[in-house]
Amino acid sequence: VEKTKKKRGVQGSRVKLLTEDDQYDTGKAVSAYQKLAAEGAAAILASTYGGVFATAQRAHKDNVIVINPLDCNNDIAALAENTFCIATESESIGRVLAAEIKRRTQLPALIIYDEKNPFMELVQKVILAELRGGASSQGVDQNSADFKPLLTRAQKQQPAALVFLGHDPMGRGMREARMLGLEARFYTVGTITSPGFQELAGPAADGALVAFWEAPRG
Repeated sequence: VEKTKKKRGVQGSRVKLLTEDDQYDTGKAVSAYQKLAAEGAAAILASTYGGVFATAQRAHKDNVIVINPLDCNNDIAALAENTFCIATESESIGRVLAAEIKRRTQLPALIIYDEKNPFMELVQKVILAELRGGASSQGVDQNSADFKPLLTRAQKQQPAALVFLGHDPMGRGMREARMLGLEARFYTVGTITSPGFQELAGPAADGALVAFWEAPRG
């Protein structure tokens, strides 16, 4: 934005930056889109996976360009022509987790994922497919979930790997797993870097293996 201001705009038009925090929540992403579109946004950078799908039809009707800089796959590519993705393949993060679980022969694996988050649901499906019967999954509403009943049942299965797919509340799941005596290796995604996640997890987060994307240098 600052660069275009120095150049006196783009083709003579001034550039204005508008921002809304959807907290990676699909419902809030829809509200954020509606607000930005109402304020005249011609292009929107949207990084909430479910939000991109939830607003795609509306964005096409509104003639708004939507660019997802975090996710990309065939499902996004199949959306209307005004929706773009410029990231690595979304499914790859699930494949990396599954490959590491197999490499360490930490089976069976139990995947606990936020069932209201389409991205986390996608990742768990990929892991299940890659581990071919060596894993099971349980969807939870992470915002209201009491992890203890689920983890108590998991004790009987004695999983060698516990995969937590979600945002901050999953930290509580990690902590409760250790309190119940589960010694499984924890696997998760980049959401563990959130201060809220780490506060809830405490020392239980130590040693967790994290799959994340990093842009190549240059």
